Amino acid sequence: MIKKTSEKKKEPTDYRKLAGKIAEIVSEKKAEDIIALDISSLASFTEIIMISSANSSAQINAIMRALKKNLSGIKPDHIEGEPSDGWVLVDFDGLILNIFIPSKREFYSLERLWGDGEKVNV
Repeated sequence: MIKKTSEKKKEPTDYRKLAGKIAEIVSEKKAEDIIALDISSLASFTEIIMISSANSSAQINAIMRALKKNLSGIKPDHIEGEPSDGWVLVDFDGLILNIFIPSKREFYSLERLWGDGEKVNV
């Protein structure tokens, strides 16, 4: 007889609430121009995309440390980029956070790319 182990079901994440918490954390580390867009009607890979600016790689590092410390129990699926490159993407599955230095933010222009998304108040 095969005995099934009971798997703990993962609770659904309220990504709008998570966006608010992330905005609070990155604001405390002096990130600027924080926006959140609900792109669920435009893309299938995530619900919300967040974009913020940091003035240096050191500030990006500080933001990343603050996220790790203050998002207890919430771990990103993966992280791309390096603070030294001026850009980091933090993927929380239904929410993707991008932290850019201003020149990289202007270059990638994600606000223009996802501008048809619904603005989320954070």
